[in-house]
Amino acid sequence: MLGVVDSGNNYIYEVHQYLDSDHSGTHDTCISSTVGVESLQAFDGWLQQNNKQAFLGEFGGGPNQTCLSAMDGMLTFVESNPSRWLGWAYWAGGPWWSTSSDLVITDSQTPPQLTLLESHL
Repeated sequence: MLGVVDSGNNYIYEVHQYLDSDHSGTHDTCISSTVGVESLQAFDGWLQQNNKQAFLGEFGGGPNQTCLSAMDGMLTFVESNPSRWLGWAYWAGGPWWSTSSDLVITDSQTPPQLTLLESHL
């Protein structure tokens, strides 16, 4: 992707980072409470080395302490590096998503993920 040429340097890389065992976002358990930061560190180094920026466009974790700690650490990491990270967006929210996943935030509940996300706004 370093071959993309934009004379105004007006593009960023959008990445997804799920915290479960296969990084698919289909499980409500996370690898560890530090997997969020650990998963972004190498890419963050690449961003820094190549003077690029990114947006964490999709991430998620289950409603348990391990996942909440992993997401909190990951968001803190992103927010602590604003020259490389331009923001984040949680997956998924709203009444149109299936409620069968513990990663989904709906209007009918206030899951712990929402409380965590609100603390980073």
